[in-house]
Amino acid sequence: MGIGSRLRHTITIERKTLGAQNEYGVAAETWTALATVKAWYQPDMRKEGVEDTSGGTLREDGTFYMLDTDIGQADRIVYNGETYRITDVHDPAGRRSDRHLEVRASITRVV
Repeated sequence: MGIGSRLRHTITIERKTLGAQNEYGVAAETWTALATVKAWYQPDMRKEGVEDTSGGTLREDGTFYMLDTDIGQADRIVYNGETYRITDVHDPAGRRSDRHLEVRASITRVV
């Protein structure tokens, strides 16, 4: 069974663009939807819910599996209304006919 049958989640890949500079010379950041694709999200059960007690935050790590698409570490993923920071894009060696990417990402929530 190929990965295509597991792609049951819809995600949006966003890419940062820099706009006009403000009066301090800093370019405004905007995130633009690059693509909406099917993916399979798998939480990392070893790291899910790592709590930073000093800052009152909760971090969740996971992997998004998707067919080969234009995505990089500078992009981000929006899934279920939450924004995930991409930490790694892996293109597995020895792919068969179901060429896919493994995109590791994390989200930090204030608790």
